[in-house]
Amino acid sequence: MKPLTQKVQYDPAPLEGKVPPEVAWLPSSFHDYPFWIKEGFLDPQSADRLYQDAYHTRRVRPARVIRADRPTAQVDRHHRRTDWLALSEESEDLYQARFLAIKPEIERFFNLVLLESSPPQALGYGAGDYYSCHADNCSIITDAHQAIVRWQPVASQRKITTVCFLNDRFSGGQLRFDYLYENNRPIVITPKAGTLIAFGANPYFAHSVLKVLDGYRITLAHWHDALRL
Repeated sequence: MKPLTQKVQYDPAPLEGKVPPEVAWLPSSFHDYPFWIKEGFLDPQSADRLYQDAYHTRRVRPARVIRADRPTAQVDRHHRRTDWLALSEESEDLYQARFLAIKPEIERFFNLVLLESSPPQALGYGAGDYYSCHADNCSIITDAHQAIVRWQPVASQRKITTVCFLNDRFSGGQLRFDYLYENNRPIVITPKAGTLIAFGANPYFAHSVLKVLDGYRITLAHWHDALRL
């Protein structure tokens, strides 16, 4: 293990020499943690409003996985079982207004300026759904033995990922950073309704959503280009 921040280490084996320099951005090592968490980003009423809005569009269509060796995104149920949901214009406006209000805090934490952002994407996970280890701006390239050979950029404009948990009345479904460790244990975030987490979109922050055991989990994922100061 190698130190990343004051309390967090990373596993160099799947990363060093395999992540292209243009996407291998890391936060300040002086922070306790390499990610930023805002509890109460959405108040309980607002989080439930957005949850109910998205929930009624569940099973709209299965989410897809972008793979570097294919010209178009494909459904890959071995890697990911999630639903793409939809938000009303009013719900998206509510979320965007809250995000703009806390945007300066994220910029100060990461010492950057957030530029253009994708529209927030509502993702639903029912019982049995999951998302295996992935990075938000690269695909994993493996050899015949499934060992990581390199990370191939597929969305290099993504520098920062933000995820907002809209509910927590489900079991399972934790967010795990697969290559980040604290006290020799992978870092696992238990979702809490209304909480927002921001982290790097690159492979150092590769993450999984553990299988949902019961209930229906909804998050808003948001990706941002950024300029380092």
